[in-house]
Amino acid sequence: MKNPTRTNEEWLALVKRQQSSGLPAKTWCEMNDVNLYTMTDAAYRLRKLGLLKPQQNHTNERWLELVSRQRASGLTLEVWCKENNVKLPTMADRITRLRKAGLITEPKPNKGGKPRKGERRTTTDLTKCEQLQPTQWVEAVLMPATATETKDICVKIGKFEILVPPTFDDSAFVRVCKALASI
Repeated sequence: MKNPTRTNEEWLALVKRQQSSGLPAKTWCEMNDVNLYTMTDAAYRLRKLGLLKPQQNHTNERWLELVSRQRASGLTLEVWCKENNVKLPTMADRITRLRKAGLITEPKPNKGGKPRKGERRTTTDLTKCEQLQPTQWVEAVLMPATATETKDICVKIGKFEILVPPTFDDSAFVRVCKALASI
């Protein structure tokens, strides 16, 4: 069956329906069985005739809405953009612009693993960030109990042994481990 020939008024109604849906044109066309390229050509023609106003870019409010939808989804930015037909570089650029404008106050995600100024590293950070070689196994040796049995832990790094008491300072311990590993 041949595709139906639509009038300018019919195309105008379709284009306005797509724009008001909030969906990207590609998604809307797939859902409504409309050829994307034909609709794009029709919209261009309607703009030339003055029947359709030029499409405005998303406002800050619209980008904030998209950012909040992405964050609420729990998906990474890359996956969310792919699933919602939003160009990743455009979304990343808009997030940066919104952050610079003070419209997004949360800090950028920390990809480097180092704590930001004023932040304290947690023990969960250590498992992710401080492993010198995550593919190697660490040898654990059970030491016989001594006469004065304590609840200290004996940690061996290379040729060094450290007795770690139950009330140890985790940040100092990390610094000592790093120093010993570098020797």
